[in-house]
Amino acid sequence: MLSDRMDNVLLYNTPDMNGSTIHFMYSNGMGDNGDEQKWSKDNHYYGVGYEYAKGPALFSAMWEMYDHKEQNLKSSQVFTLGGSYDFGSFSLYGAYQFAYRANRLPTYAFANQLGAKGANQHGFSASIGVPVAGGTAKLQGNYGFGKIKEGSRDYSMYSIATAYEYPISKRTLFYSFAGYGQGKKAASSIEELNSWTISAGLSHSF
Repeated sequence: MLSDRMDNVLLYNTPDMNGSTIHFMYSNGMGDNGDEQKWSKDNHYYGVGYEYAKGPALFSAMWEMYDHKEQNLKSSQVFTLGGSYDFGSFSLYGAYQFAYRANRLPTYAFANQLGAKGANQHGFSASIGVPVAGGTAKLQGNYGFGKIKEGSRDYSMYSIATAYEYPISKRTLFYSFAGYGQGKKAASSIEELNSWTISAGLSHSF
């Protein structure tokens, strides 16, 4: 999945409307030069999301745009659908994403490194969460395939990961994560897509 972390984010969430919530997002200064130059030359991010929750079920949809003004390239459009259902003894999650003129693979390469027209990509994700010893154990699989439009280069990638989260308190969470990924065809030479990842840490909300 291609959504990214960003600086200088403005976010507005509407009040809950019978289970429905709409989210509006904007970020300025995403490029190599941050927000130090004129607004018209900065990279910008725009997003609109919809979420519906009822009982154990959750559905979400999101549209995102990255305008690439700093690189003087055409904008990228990303569309994502997701959902989850809590069965009590376990929870299932799933998502689908289509990216048009994607400016980056999960390596965070900018569009000019993928050619001026970027890449079109389909991505799928499925995971399960199970309560274990007061925390939650998770298993997730991801698969994506697409085409880098310059040179018509096909690629695909997959990853599988497991994680465990334990709430130490209402605001502090311990997490651990291990995963492996692999890229095929045009993505076979990208080191970040062909590697193991292991991490652990604490997350605290204020």
